[in-house]
Parts: sequence; structure tokens; C-alpha cells
Amino acid sequence: MVNVSVAVPYRESDDRRKELWQFTYCWLVKHHPNWPIVCGSSPDGPFNRGAAINDAARRGGQWDVLVVHDADNICDPTALRRAVNWSYSTGQVYYPFRTYTYLDEFSSNRLMHDDVWFVSPEEDHARLFQTTVRLKHYSGIQVIPRPAYEAVGGYIELTGWGAEDDIMNTLFDVYANGSEWLEGAAFHLWHPANRNNPHDKDNVRNHMILNKIQKLQHLGSLNAHRDYTARALRGYLEDIGHHVP
Repeated sequence: MVNVSVAVPYRESDDRRKELWQFTYCWLVKHHPNWPIVCGSSPDGPFNRGAAINDAARRGGQWDVLVVHDADNICDPTALRRAVNWSYSTGQVYYPFRTYTYLDEFSSNRLMHDDVWFVSPEEDHARLFQTTVRLKHYSGIQVIPRPAYEAVGGYIELTGWGAEDDIMNTLFDVYANGSEWLEGAAFHLWHPANRNNPHDKDNVRNHMILNKIQKLQHLGSLNAHRDYTARALRGYLEDIGHHVP
């Protein structure tokens, strides 16, 4: 039997997020009753998702597979169990969905309170996210086998919102066995958000880090040499405080 731990990066910041986490927690307990759920804590200040994930991973014990599960996301339970089994057997990171949808407030509430599954994407997100329905999205729910988690040095810890999941997907490609997506869907339940704000210095810095990593990966592909990318990335990551073994 695969030893699974569910790592939830979470901070109770307002009533809406508390409501979403209560729903998501009950969903996980109902559909995955044998999986322990560990909420990870961030240091004080702007929320550090990577630090919260690493905290939950440490406190999760000797797991074989870590399910990183945001407190406002749900997906097909069968797909998630399949992702866990395949991740364990292949050593790859799996996303238990191929389509990821940011739901609007109305259909999020209907789904949670009335069990109505006629959902609708969030219209306002088009301005902020380019699209509200994403294919092969990197975030929300990630299934990570222990060898991959250890190979990349755990989750990168960035202060404030943004970019860490894109960075991790690159690290899994370079230092582990890569990532795969399964057929099916995941939903992001609505809450107020202020994303990709040019006045948010943390967000701007995090995306600058992402851009640098993507450039290094691109240079490695031009050199057609995986070791070049691994060495270049490792050096840059060390400079910003993330150690890859």
C-alpha cells in the first residue's frame, strides 16, 4: 500500500477562505478517508506557499507520495487516486486533471452548498489570468513522489504570491522524471484575489526569478545538453537560497 500524505498550504486570512477550506477538508475526508491531512504553516508576513508545503511535508512523516492540495481546489477523486498510484510506480509528478477551471462565485457557492455541478468559469479572471480555463495547469493539486521531491530539494520558498508552481514544474523536468497530466478536471473555488499586481514587489520579484529560470532552461535546450541546464540552474538556485542536492 502506498503511504500518502496530503499537504495543504493554508493560512486562515478571512471568512471566505475558511469556508472554502471547511468544504475542501470535508471533501478530502469523504473521498480519501485513509490519507492523513497536514496543514502547513508559512512564516509571518506575506504567505509563502513553498514554506508551508515543506512544513507539511516534514510533519507528514515517512510518506511515499505527497499530495500537495490547495485549500480551495477539488478534483475527480478517482483521478487523484490514479495519480497517486502512477506517481509511486513511475517516479513522475502527476496532475490529476488536464483541464483546470477558475469557477465564478455563483457556481462555486452552488457546488458547495447545493451540490449543483452546472459550473461556470470566473469572468473577471480573463483580465488577470489570460484565461479562466487552463490546459495542463501546474498548480492547485500536485502529486509528488518522494524521490522527485528530494531530487529537487523540496519546494522552492518564495515570499508572496506567484510563480513557485511554474518553477517547480521546471525543476521536476530537469532533476527528476518530469510531469504528466491525467484526463479530467479540477476546480478552483472562487475567492477575492489580487494577482499579478505590478505594485506587488514580491509578485514582481517571483516572476523575475521564474523568467531567469526559464531563460536558463532555454539556453540548456539550445545547447542540447541536459547537464548544462542542471548545472546552470543549480548555481542560480543556490544564489537565491534554494539547494538542489
